[in-house]
Amino acid sequence: MFFYTRAFTSQGLWDFTKDNIADVTSVVGINCISPYVTDWVLASFAKELKEDYHTIIAPGTKDLKAGIVLESRQRAFVANVTDATEKLDLDKYFNLQAVGEKSRKKWEEMELFYKKAKLVHDEWERVYINNMDFPRLDAFCVNTIQSLVTEESTEGNAKVYKRFFG
Repeated sequence: MFFYTRAFTSQGLWDFTKDNIADVTSVVGINCISPYVTDWVLASFAKELKEDYHTIIAPGTKDLKAGIVLESRQRAFVANVTDATEKLDLDKYFNLQAVGEKSRKKWEEMELFYKKAKLVHDEWERVYINNMDFPRLDAFCVNTIQSLVTEESTEGNAKVYKRFFG
């Protein structure tokens, strides 16, 4: 299972870490400038532990790990989390200052890109809101939902999580 802890939205960068880590009593915060080193360390942890885990994907990537959640141990290892119960500072073990500066500049470029994209989005939104038939759209959504939801149900021991994705 894969989850994201941060995402760029029209309101900027949002952190969903707390929402996506459920049934965990201990969070080990991993401090590391490089998402590649973090991914490598977490992949190594997961390989050594040989148990099921949930993967938290680094923002802006498709497959780099930003964390793992070990349900059986009620423990999570998550990069760049502020309210961790324990800390693991990988930057002490790797000389990543140059990587960190390059990474910081890329994040700044990405934030500028999203701000520009939001301005374009808002401009187009003003156009389509004035031309949208909202009652017709609402009726379409209600009909679609009703066609997908059935009266049948199954019984079992399901576990429900509220997860918020970006």
